[in-house]
Amino acid sequence: MALTKSTNRMMAGSSANVKDFGATGDGTTDDTVAIQLALDSGAGTIVFPDGTYLVNPLTSRTDPATSGIVRTALMPLTDQKLVLSNRATLKE
Repeated sequence: MALTKSTNRMMAGSSANVKDFGATGDGTTDDTVAIQLALDSGAGTIVFPDGTYLVNPLTSRTDPATSGIVRTALMPLTDQKLVLSNRATLKE
């Protein structure tokens, strides 16, 4: 039985590639949601391959408790490490 991406991400010390979550790294597409999904995966290391990742530092989401719109920043877990390749940049 082969490991799937989801079971691999759940393993302690695993890494998550932002492109596996839909980031394009093309410098024009907003990759904020894909990067947050990678952060939310719980992987210990978040990997950014070569590319320019457009990130909106404040994103809107609906708060399920109040049904109101909340503005939030990208939120890594406290023990996560972000690893950018030599040719990867984050752009606002």
